[in-house]
Amino acid sequence: GKCLAWGSRMWTKYTGLLIWKTANPWTGLRGQLYDWYLNQTGGFYGAKACCAEMVHIQSNPAAQNALQVVNRLPVAVSGCVAEVETVCCPGNARHTQSWALGDLEPLQTTTVGHKIAAEAGDSVTFAKLRLRRGAETLSRNVYWLSGRGGGDFSALAQWGEAKVGISAKISPGTAASTFVARLENLAQTVAFFVGLKVAKGSAARTARDLLAPAFLSDNYVTLFPEEALDIMIDLSEAAAELGAAEGASLLVEGWNVSPFSVPLRPNNPLASEDEVA
Repeated sequence: GKCLAWGSRMWTKYTGLLIWKTANPWTGLRGQLYDWYLNQTGGFYGAKACCAEMVHIQSNPAAQNALQVVNRLPVAVSGCVAEVETVCCPGNARHTQSWALGDLEPLQTTTVGHKIAAEAGDSVTFAKLRLRRGAETLSRNVYWLSGRGGGDFSALAQWGEAKVGISAKISPGTAASTFVARLENLAQTVAFFVGLKVAKGSAARTARDLLAPAFLSDNYVTLFPEEALDIMIDLSEAAAELGAAEGASLLVEGWNVSPFSVPLRPNNPLASEDEVA
């Protein structure tokens, strides 16, 4: 939230962002960007998405979820299109809208004007924001909004009981000990909060079973229907441990995705065994 607020009022109210604490000195569930075992948390990837992109699309909850584009570059950006795709669960009703944008002024935040609204009722609306220029995606962002308003996401509990199928394929990266994991949602509904971990075997029963440190370009992602994402995995800092590990695997699980593993070697596709919802 603080990262979004900084982007929303960059150079008008805020000129910088200070992170007071990046990790807990003991195990905990909040207030940290990486955990006791040095694994990056969802908070890390959320902050990274907000702050690392030089041109970033976001929603401002303080202004009724108004759509905004943050340009941190010292030059104007032109020729962009903002897209919003929503999926309401349960029911999987989908809507897509797009707007051609004018010049995005340097070091400024532009409010597009469109407000993202949730479907009313006992439901959750997933909203995928995409800023593109031609076929190039400059920024991608996902929100989930409660149909009851506020922070009531209890509808996720029953909805998450119906599992969906996703696939994962491993290919070699550009350097030694690097890989690319392509995740693809095979279902007609959202695959929510899909997390990745690298294990020394086909499962991780304790933290000691994880291969660390592992650096991923993204994690805890939400995949829209028939959407695919490429995630870069860098294990160069764990190269010695990787070489000693037999059958290292990528572990995949999500809110409505049953856990499965993929052997961490190139060109080895494996889909989950769950029925596609």
